[in-house]
Amino acid sequence: MNSELPRKSETEDLAVRFLRVLDEAFRHVGVYKTSKAQNMFSALNLNQLRALVLLQREPGMAQKDLATQLEVTPAAISTAVKYLEKLSLIERRPDDEDGRTMRLYLSSKAESILEHHRTFRSKSVAELLSALPLSEQHIIVEALERALAAKAADFAKQVCD
Repeated sequence: MNSELPRKSETEDLAVRFLRVLDEAFRHVGVYKTSKAQNMFSALNLNQLRALVLLQREPGMAQKDLATQLEVTPAAISTAVKYLEKLSLIERRPDDEDGRTMRLYLSSKAESILEHHRTFRSKSVAELLSALPLSEQHIIVEALERALAAKAADFAKQVCD
């Protein structure tokens, strides 16, 4: 009886290597070191962080739309919004046209924290890329952009089919 497991595809092997390289690279450039933003982020779960990012991209989103985007229940988003409000990270404001609907906005505190985190991440990645010639930096970024575009096209095709 052969107890040997089937060999993973080369793409799966490369994915494992890619994640290992990213983890090591981010450790090297300090992404995992504590920043001001990370102190606040440590108090949040993934959906709460995603909610902040979505509200940064789409200020004034209704709570039900935020729940839909995050694929969570209305009860779960209600709990998350209350917690984020308690931390002074978001504000609820009545809709101009429908007083029953509350619109969600990031507070200036949340904007500042997200900007600090974005800048920190950007500088860290720039430091990592700077170890390579500019031509190789372009190759890496452009290859990842093509991969994302291909996945987006696949998703759009699935939705239309």
